[in-house]
Amino acid sequence: TSTFGLEMRLRAAFTMTRSLAVLLILGCLPTLQSAFQVYPTAFKSRRASCDLMRTNQNDDRTGSLQSKTNEDDYTASTLTSPSGQQITLIGTAHLSQKSNAQVERLLNEIRPNVVMIELDPDRLGRIGVEGGMESIQEGVDKVATVEDIELPMKEKEIPWFVQPIQNAVQSAFSTIARKMLTGMYDEMSNEMNSTGGGEFLVAIETAKNLTECHTLVLGDRDSVETLKRVAQLALQGGKPLGVVSRFMDTNEAEMTELEGRVRAKMEEEAGGEPVENGAVRVSMMETLKKDSQIRNRIFDSLEREVPEFTQAFIKERDFLMAESIRRELSAPNVERVVGVIGLGHLPGMLENLEAMFANEPVPLQTADIAS
Repeated sequence: TSTFGLEMRLRAAFTMTRSLAVLLILGCLPTLQSAFQVYPTAFKSRRASCDLMRTNQNDDRTGSLQSKTNEDDYTASTLTSPSGQQITLIGTAHLSQKSNAQVERLLNEIRPNVVMIELDPDRLGRIGVEGGMESIQEGVDKVATVEDIELPMKEKEIPWFVQPIQNAVQSAFSTIARKMLTGMYDEMSNEMNSTGGGEFLVAIETAKNLTECHTLVLGDRDSVETLKRVAQLALQGGKPLGVVSRFMDTNEAEMTELEGRVRAKMEEEAGGEPVENGAVRVSMMETLKKDSQIRNRIFDSLEREVPEFTQAFIKERDFLMAESIRRELSAPNVERVVGVIGLGHLPGMLENLEAMFANEPVPLQTADIAS
């Protein structure tokens, strides 16, 4: 397959598929927006032996969710470690102003010792952090990454003579896909009048201003490695372009129906006047945040039709971010941890942490690798 042919297929997928927009909105794709300046605004998983719990709204102790809102019910979960440490995960949408405000509010209420964000060092500049790692180290004692964390499963052996071809395809795919994703982020950001990853910038700045916070964790894998991983899994399946075709068809009917329903309701409320596409996307995003049944159907469909994408974009990153939190729990003076992640990662991260706390195999160890 020529690079040109691959680019044409990817361009079609990235402009036509609604599944990609869903993954972006629910925070399952790496934030790959062009560099910009962000201006912060005023600004259940199963119950396991790790004692998954909701924090009492009326609890007035430091570290509690003192002014818990309805949004917290469906986008934030708190669980406790076997040692009694509190871990709160805040699920966000990467283009949501409401998510930005929620992150700032909950961090100021919980006042964590550790804050983990769904970023890698290379993406800091893309959310408006000038100076990269050196910049965020000012105000905290430690900045950790996941570069030394390994995935907990064995990979298929690749014959030595196939490796150069696989490397070339992975490199071409990741380069083209990164370019396309960046363009899509920029387009949706302009359309929705918001900036991708703004919640992470809010989390960094808020954490640096909390006297209790001594550690920032960049808990995500390098975005280029994630894109290469998609290509690797697709190649292992033997039909890499078939993966693109399947991805293009997945969830189209579901999202078309949702968009039509949201648009009709908004136009009715506007007295029959047409509404802008950006406003419709914002409303769809908030609907997806609230309605777990729609989210579950979407992710079940993706898992069934394109397991290569869910493996690389969601499951493996769920584990890496959960493990980045787990290992910080053994550090001194850690009582409260907050993870700021895309909402699509929330169920998987809870499942991983529950398994880790119960000394059970994590999901990646009990499921077949996409092939």
